Amino acid sequence: MASLSTRRPLAPQARGPRPVRSTPSLSVRELVGTWRLVHAQQYYSDGELHDESGNELTGNLTYSDDGNARVALGAIDRLHVNAGGFTLLPGTSTITHHFDISLYPDWPTKEFVARAHLAHNLLTLRATPCRAHDGRTLLIILTWDRVQRVGQAA
Repeated sequence: MASLSTRRPLAPQARGPRPVRSTPSLSVRELVGTWRLVHAQQYYSDGELHDESGNELTGNLTYSDDGNARVALGAIDRLHVNAGGFTLLPGTSTITHHFDISLYPDWPTKEFVARAHLAHNLLTLRATPCRAHDGRTLLIILTWDRVQRVGQAA
């Protein structure tokens, strides 16, 4: 299947992602709600970058106050749905997503650990590097925009 992502080697001076500053400490209350995907980047250890945004990839992430998380990502050629619990390491911005259900057979891990940065209703999750299905090391960075409920002030 063809992917709609931009696949390009990085210029030598641009290898690797820009650092994502993590928020020193987050609370579950700050995470609770629904988030819409605005940008997804996948960096591979050999310098390949998959940069997806706009109409290429859509998604929603929902955190509930009872410790459950659901994520659905979709594009023309694929659909990823994961659900399970999440824990926030106290006093940090490290979130561990414990996926009990995954409708994506090639997902590299059942636990998705990420450092989070929250600013101006944008949540950026920088995952702990993992091993991709082809053996390369993979770093995923996802940026989400908070979905405002009807009647809720921005």
